[in-house]
Amino acid sequence: MRLATASSWSSTTGKLKMTFKRPSQTFPSLELTDTIEVTALAAPEKPGASDRLILWISNPAISTADEGAGAKLNIANDSNGEEEGDQKDDTGVVEALAREFKAQRWDADKSIWK
Repeated sequence: MRLATASSWSSTTGKLKMTFKRPSQTFPSLELTDTIEVTALAAPEKPGASDRLILWISNPAISTADEGAGAKLNIANDSNGEEEGDQKDDTGVVEALAREFKAQRWDADKSIWK
């Protein structure tokens, strides 16, 4: 179960930042909470164009915290969410968004829309 806990829109950049919370599945017995932050931006494919929009979605930044009552755990999160690299969509989020928006995806390996 994911709950949207916050969202903020930047009228300057057009970015929408969304925050979700869910029970952490890493150690269910500890009853920890995952906080997931995702940024989205919709923009034309190229300047002045109106036939296609691109929806940019950041890689999720996930942090885990003890938000329960009583004694607290201190959890060190050494990832900063700014890491670059070949990211794989193991959760199917991109496919689900493309299906819901009836959209095409960019195939970076073949440099074509699919």
